[in-house]
This record gives sequence, C-alpha cells and structure tokens, in this order.
Amino acid sequence: MKFYAMVFTFSLTLLTACPGLAKTPTKAQPAKPLPSRISMELQDAKLADIIQYVVKRMGKNAIVDKSVSQVVTLTLENISPEEALKLLLKTHHLATRQMNRSTLYVGTEQQVRAAAPVLSQAVPLKYARAGDVAEYLLMLLNRPPRTSLPSKRSSPVKGGGEKGSALQIVHDDRNNSILLRGIPEDIQEAISVISLLDVPTAATITETVVLKQARASQTAAFLVKLMDQETGDSKVSKTGIGLPGRYQFFVDERTNSIVITATPVYLARIKALLTTVLDRGASAVP
Repeated sequence: MKFYAMVFTFSLTLLTACPGLAKTPTKAQPAKPLPSRISMELQDAKLADIIQYVVKRMGKNAIVDKSVSQVVTLTLENISPEEALKLLLKTHHLATRQMNRSTLYVGTEQQVRAAAPVLSQAVPLKYARAGDVAEYLLMLLNRPPRTSLPSKRSSPVKGGGEKGSALQIVHDDRNNSILLRGIPEDIQEAISVISLLDVPTAATITETVVLKQARASQTAAFLVKLMDQETGDSKVSKTGIGLPGRYQFFVDERTNSIVITATPVYLARIKALLTTVLDRGASAVP
C-alpha cells in the first residue's frame, strides 16, 4: 500500500509542476466556413474584384470579362452572396453564364450570349401541324421563315458570330417536327411555347370577343389586314373572312362582337393581335 501511495503522490506532484503534461494532444481543427452573410463598405473599388469576391463566397470561381472595368463605391449590409451578386449584376447591367459546376462567366448580356454554345434540337409534334407551329413561332420572333438550318458559316440574324446567334426555326413536314438551332435558353423557351400549342384539341376552336368601345366591323377588318401581312390574302366565304381551315372572322353587329374560328395556333396569334389593338384604344383602328 505504501508503494502505491508513493507512486500516486509522485504522479500528482509531477502534473502539478508541469501542467503542460496534463493537456491531451488535440487534432488540427478544420478551417471555419465563411459566414453566410456579407457586410462591406468599399470606396473606389474595382467592380471585377468585388464580383470575384462575392462569387468566391458562393463557393464558385468567376471569370469576369475584361470590359468590366468600373470603379465603384459600395455598401452592403447583411445580405447573402447570391443577393449581393444579383444586386451587382442588375445595377451594372451585367449577366452570368454557368461555364461548369464551379465557374461563372460575368459580362454584358451581349457578351454572355456570344459566349453561349449553339445547339441544335429536333422537336417532334403529336397533334399540331409543324408548319403552323413554326409560322406562329416566327410571328412571335418577327423573323422571315427558313427552309433549312443555317450552316456554321452563315450569318446570324442577331449577335456577333456563330456563338450567341439568334434562334433559327425550321419545320420538317415529312416527320412533322420543328428543328431549332440556337443557344440553350432560346431553345428551351421555344420548346415551352411548342408544348402549349401541341395539344390534343379540336381541329378548330370558336371564340366570341365582345367589344365595348371599338366597332366590331372596323376591328375585324383591321385584324384581317394584319393577318394578311403575315399569312397572305384572305378570302371571303359564307362563314366569314380569312383563310378557311386556318382562321376566319365573323362580325355580329347586333352584339358588336367578333366570332373567331381558328386552329389553336392561329387563335393564339389572333388573340395576341386583338389584345394589342384594344390596348392602343379605339383610335388605333383605322
């Protein structure tokens, strides 16, 4: 017992004299993550440097176009990196493109479009006619129709060069499909519109539009004139004025209304034109 008591006393004396020996070795602690909110007050700072810092706080890298050379004074208080980037882009009219999982490209909207890859995609249709859908899309984009896809050396409708060029639309009647060529955003937007048009509906739809201010006869004549500019000469038949099988107008003077019978594609276009005419007021109708 005396031996054990002597050992215990010696150990206690040693720990008291050398307190460093009582500490258990600790493992290296990982670096603390950056706070999820940003607060900063900067004066005469380079905008490109600020953008790179904010994107880094998002856990990504930024490639900022060399044209982004502004020097700014900025105050941010307790906002997320995503909110800070959105504010910087909106304030200075910039845009971003995801280059890969961890890299963003930042520049003007035109530069971002020019940096986008040009893709081609065929969209098969189940119900609507490819020619009608393509014609409607071209109406929306206000571009002349094409009979073939542009080659890599062809001149784009918009933009500077093959990358970032405007969306090209071609219809293939052999397999009832739409061929799209453009940047991913434009292609997805066109596909969204196509999905709304390619639905199982009746061959034609009839809708009645009652006018409150403009005269129905004058408005219908104006609509026919607008449609003639896009589709060709209208024909007069017993059922109304227009292109039978595509669209026709019938005026009901008693109720000052226009009865429209059209395929879904043409009906959507006519209603868009009618809304524009009515928004301008009765004076817009000659």
